[in-house]
Formats: sequence, C-alpha cells, structure tokens
Amino acid sequence: MGQSTTRDYEKSRLIHQRIDDNPPLCEWCHREIPKPRRYQPLVKYCDVRCRDKASHKRLLERNALASIAYHAAKVTDLYPEADTRAGPLYQVALDNLDAVTLEAWVDHKISDVKISKLLGEGTPQALGRVRKALFNERVNQAAAVHHQVDAEAARLLGPSDEQMQELAARDRDAFETALDDLVDAFVAWRTRFFVIGHKRPYITRPMHRTWIRATLQVIYLGERLLVLSPPRHGKSDLLIHFCVWQIIRNPGVQILWVGPNSEIAENCLGQVRDLLETHEDLQAAYLPKGQSWAPTRRGGNLWAKDKFTVSTRLTPQKQPTMWCSGVEGRLQSIDADFIVVDDPADPDRSYTPGGRDKIENWFKQKLITRKMDHTGLAMISSRVHSFDLYSNFIDSPAWKVITDRAHDSSICGHELFYGTEADHLDCVLFPEINPLGYLRQQADDVGPALFEMMYLNQPRPEGSLIFDPELIRANCLDHSRDLGIGEIPGTYRLVAGLDPAAKGYQAGFCWAIHLPSFDPDYNPADSRQADREPSYHMVDLENQKAGGIEGAELLMEDWYLRYGLKTWVVEDNAYQTTFFDDPRIKALEVKYGLDIRPAHTGRNKHDRQFGVAGQAGMYHKGQVVLPYATPEAVRKVDMLINQLVNFTGGPSRTANSTNKSDILMASWFPFAELVRRWHRENKAFTVRQESGESFPGYIGPSFESVPWGQTTYFPTTPL
Repeated sequence: MGQSTTRDYEKSRLIHQRIDDNPPLCEWCHREIPKPRRYQPLVKYCDVRCRDKASHKRLLERNALASIAYHAAKVTDLYPEADTRAGPLYQVALDNLDAVTLEAWVDHKISDVKISKLLGEGTPQALGRVRKALFNERVNQAAAVHHQVDAEAARLLGPSDEQMQELAARDRDAFETALDDLVDAFVAWRTRFFVIGHKRPYITRPMHRTWIRATLQVIYLGERLLVLSPPRHGKSDLLIHFCVWQIIRNPGVQILWVGPNSEIAENCLGQVRDLLETHEDLQAAYLPKGQSWAPTRRGGNLWAKDKFTVSTRLTPQKQPTMWCSGVEGRLQSIDADFIVVDDPADPDRSYTPGGRDKIENWFKQKLITRKMDHTGLAMISSRVHSFDLYSNFIDSPAWKVITDRAHDSSICGHELFYGTEADHLDCVLFPEINPLGYLRQQADDVGPALFEMMYLNQPRPEGSLIFDPELIRANCLDHSRDLGIGEIPGTYRLVAGLDPAAKGYQAGFCWAIHLPSFDPDYNPADSRQADREPSYHMVDLENQKAGGIEGAELLMEDWYLRYGLKTWVVEDNAYQTTFFDDPRIKALEVKYGLDIRPAHTGRNKHDRQFGVAGQAGMYHKGQVVLPYATPEAVRKVDMLINQLVNFTGGPSRTANSTNKSDILMASWFPFAELVRRWHRENKAFTVRQESGESFPGYIGPSFESVPWGQTTYFPTTPL
C-alpha cells in the first residue's frame, strides 16, 4: 500500500514539474496561471475575473455577428451619398472612438450631441452625416460577407491563387492544365466586360494568350519573363485588364507597376483604378448592390493617384493593392507579389552609353532587388537599341523570353515588300490592327534599320549587318524538324564546338555535316540528280552559366550518350593547355573514345573570308538547316540568330560588352579547324575518282626514279 502511494506521489510530482517548466498562460491577460490553479485540468484563466471578461467579450462578438446578419438584409436602406460625409471628421471619429462606442452610436443608442461633446469638435448635424457614412460602410461590409457571385461570373475568375500555388507545388502536370484553363477564363472574362469602339470586344490574339499564360506562370513560380513585342500591339491594355482581373480574383494581391517615367506609370495605374471605381458591369457581377472597390474613406494612401487599396481586402497589409513608379523612382521598403515593368528603356536615353548604363544600374540596383523568391516579374517592351537593357537578359537562362515580330517571313517565305495580301496570311502578327499595308507604310516611313529594331525586335548592331535575319529565317528554318539527329536525311558526320569559360557563359554547338558524295553519272542540267552542295544541320546547342571543366565534362558525356558524338573542337585560348591536360577530360577521352582537338583562334575570328563572317553566305543560301518544330528548338535557334545578327565582324568595344557571341563562336570552331579539311579531302577524293573515269588505264608518273633516259649530248669517247 505504501509503495502505491509513493509511486502516485512521484508521478504527480513529475507532472507538476513538467507543467512548471512550461506554465500555461491566461487566455485573457496572457500572464502565467499561478499555482496550484495551473495544475487543474483544462484551466484557461488565472482567476474568475479574467474568465468573466472573456465571457463578456464572446457575448459582444455574438451580438455583433447578429447585427451583421441583420444589416446584411438591409442593403436597400443605405443612405444616399449626398446625406453622408467621409471627410476629416470621419477620420477623427474613427481615431478617437472605440469600437463599442462606434457601434452604439451607429445604432442610435448614443446621440450625435453626446458624440460631439466626447470628440470636442464637429456639430451634431455634421456628425450625423458621419454616422450615416459609418452605417453605409457597415451595411456594405455585412453585405459583402453574405454576397454570392453568380456561377457564370465566378467561372470567369478561374481557380483561386491558393489552388494554383498548391498545384504548382504538388502536381506540375495538373498545374499546366490549370494554367490553360485560367487563360481561357481570362479571355472569356475580357471579352464579356471590355469593349473597344462601336461596342466591339477587345481582340485577344494567340500571342496575347501566350503572354498571359507566361505571366501567370511566373506569378505562381516566382520567375522572370521578358516579352519583346512590336509597338501598338495591345501590350499595355492587356496588362491593365489583367491587373483588374487579378485584383478581383485576389483583393489581397500586391502589384507594382513600373513605367518609363512617373507620369506614364500613374496614367496606367489610373486606368486600373478608374475601371474598378466606375465599371458598372463589373460591380454588378462581383459586388453587392451599391458597393464599389473604392473605399468609403478616400484620400491619403487609400485611393491616391500613385497607389490605392481596394475596399474588399479582408486583412490589413503593409503595401497597398497596387502602386506605381517611374524609372529611377524610389522603391525602398517595397514588397510585391507581382511586378509589371512596361517599356522601361526610354529610346532617347538608350542611344547613349551613359543613358543605357543609368537605366541598367537602376534596374539592377533598385528594381530587381524588390523581387523576392515568390515574386513574379514580367517585363514587356520593344527593342530600342542593340545594346539596350533587354540585351542583358535575352540569352540568360534565368529569364523566359518571348520575341514577337510584326511580320515573320519564316512563316510565309516572302519578304515584307514582296507578294500580295494572299501571300501573307499567317505571317502578320496583329492583322486586325496592323495589317500588311500599314506595316509596309511604316517600313517606308521609319526606314529599314528602325523597322527591324522596333517592329521585328531585331536591332542592327553598330556597324555593318553581316548576317541578314530575314534571309536566315526565310531560307534556314525547318519547321518539321526537332533538335537531335533523328530526322536528318542522308549521311553526315557529327562534330561539336565548345567555347569554354570559367566565368560568364560556356557554350557548346553540335553540327551534322553532310558532304556530297561522288556520282559518276552526275549531270548538272538534270534536276533529278543529287545535290552537289554541302549542308550543315544544327543538332543541338547549350549555353550555361560558368560551366568550367565540370560543365564541359557533363556536356560531352551527355551528347555522346544522346547522339553518339565523339569529335570536339575546343578553343584553347581560354584555358591554354589546362583544359586539355585536365585528368577529367583525359579520362573522358579514354572512356568514350573522344577526339578532342584544340582550335587556335585570334584575329582569324574576324577574317572576312575564313572567320565567322565567312559563314554568312552558307546561311543566306540556306545551306544551314535549323530545327524549328518545338518550343525548345525555337528558343535555341532564336538565341543563335540573335548572336548572328549582332555580330559586327570586329572585336567588342569593351570587355563588358553585352553583344554576346559565345554560341556563335562555338558553332564556328569546327569550321576553323576541321570542316575545311573535310571539304579538301572530299574534293581531292572526287578529283581522283573523276580522273580515273576520264582516262581509264592511265598510270601517273612515279617520282621514285628520274623521268629521263640516257643523254647523248656529251661524246662517249674522248677527242
């Protein structure tokens, strides 16, 4: 019996000790519950007084809920706006009266005269108008809680942000499908609620759907997006409608809009704000009767020209719903869920090195630092210079880049000024607003260089244009072939070039070289005979940040396993002999039987005949075949074309030039060392074969013995 008592006492002591180590707190005053009360089961309060205060608070909350339910049914009892006042006196009442007094005053339990005495300012008549404004706000809030959006209007908002983020983290395939559904919902919503002249709905082209899908993806995945589109193609209107849609879907969202200057940025934000405040169809579809997204208390930070907070936001937050800034504006202490950057590179500033550096420094030091891991950033604009802000991000793997052209000759196969309307059906990006005739007029007015930069997003480099983008896209793109070797016809030899780098970008480029074989029955006049011209098929390319030896090793092994590639030409200027003597590279050569050759480069890069510029002819004639059937192939080919067009034929002006050419150099190395030799060997073999066919039985001279016999010029006997 004594043992059992001792054991129970010891158990109780251990329980008390555990409670004392982490004593419970009173749910009302948040102080530690004293001993021995803390040892009682399910204890919540330190004494009876705290318990009674908590009970009284719960009673008030129940009464408030009952009042909300009562007033939710009285939306029609709202006071007219002329009888209310939401000015400075309104703010004074909110700042100096507690919630219980406010409720009692609104319910006529406290008179306007008594409130005037409590505040010490304002006449009873003025305070009566404030009371009516408070009543309207309470009724609107109560109605919002009980308001149900009709099924069709709710469908046009698509899945919620919480659902999309959950899918992005859990099921990527389902997330991609939901993205498509969300784009469909936005397009249907825009078509229903927005019209342009003569009650015609806004036109949402496939390119607009692509932009919106990419924007939604960067929002939910916290990524970066750059959209390069010609001017007057609906970029700003689309983003304004998109922001309105996002705010209706999620009133708690925080959007930062950045424009080229504060005036343009405030104008765009003003359009979003005005649509929320005045669009009657939107209000009727998504808000209770008589309510607006504009708060009852306007002014200050709630509804200003550079920022606003919607009345439907349920929880207080540090940042407003939407605010704006111009380039070089102040962005300290600003957080955002979504950043829209609209035309940040001003053309006038971008024409001078100092202006470009100023914009770039502002973007990198002030704007990009506002982006957090979850923040989506979408920048949309047109090219304004070959070294503008956007040239920093076009080849960056951290950025998703979409480049659109007002006219794409790779689709129709015709230059802009050739052919009729029937020849240019699908190659004009936005024919409803910018038809073919208009584009031809614009090209005449602004000139070819500006037209290529602004409308084709292909600025000419400073200097002569060596590679013509129109010819390349018209003659080299194969829309039926993907990356790889599976669809390359005939016989070919595989060779790859590597531009190694410990810093910056390391590029690799793989070719399939087809050289014409000898045909003894070849007749140049017969079109049925085999083509005697060589062809160069792009197999794949890679461009990775600071790959080094490890990156090169992984790329060589990947392309051997994927394509059976064994022959590499690597520039030896960067690492000198370090790269070729590295034990990892030597082990890779032995393991897969690789043939890695050095490419000695220098001024020969810029040789007009044998350097990079010498390849322009084979691109313009269509001897180079570039795969263009899938989005990944399009992305990689566009990276190559961008570097081809920006190649000036001369050395870069500075070490930090944004005119990147690493992919282009990697594609040229095999030609500098190996492909020319293959051409010579193939030509020599063809000559030997043709000589044997033309002179059968002919035996060439032998140089192992003298080709002349005994001469009789000198006498055989002495005179």
